[in-house]
Amino acid sequence: MADQDGWVLSYARVVSCLRDIILLREGQWPDAAAFEQMGIMKKRAARHDAYFVNPCNLAAEIDARIERCGRDGLMAENYYSYRVSIRRLGFCFHLAPELVRRVIDLAIKYCADTERKRTPYKIWKFREEKAEEKARLKLQKRIKT
Repeated sequence: MADQDGWVLSYARVVSCLRDIILLREGQWPDAAAFEQMGIMKKRAARHDAYFVNPCNLAAEIDARIERCGRDGLMAENYYSYRVSIRRLGFCFHLAPELVRRVIDLAIKYCADTERKRTPYKIWKFREEKAEEKARLKLQKRIKT
């Protein structure tokens, strides 16, 4: 499902955009061929927008999605955009590295999810954690039998 600007972002696309968010904010496509192949790069609109409009719009969309994730989004942005290590993030946020990896993963999943517009991150995260716990318990039952 596309957003109003037509951005359809999968998990891999969100990660790719976060890695190059600085260039996107400056109005540049980091690797035009790769972004076009992934289906992220959009052709200029018929109304003849400036060359920097689409990368800036994509950066704004990513920023808005990450911002809705609060602290978890901040960790994801720092990890992918600024290459801050998991260990350092754990130290700064007083979390175990395993938990940092988990919340970063959840934030990226939320950013790629089509339900994010209707569901606040905290509610979505709670549902996701419940579903993971249910799957984990089901797996444990299968292993025991």
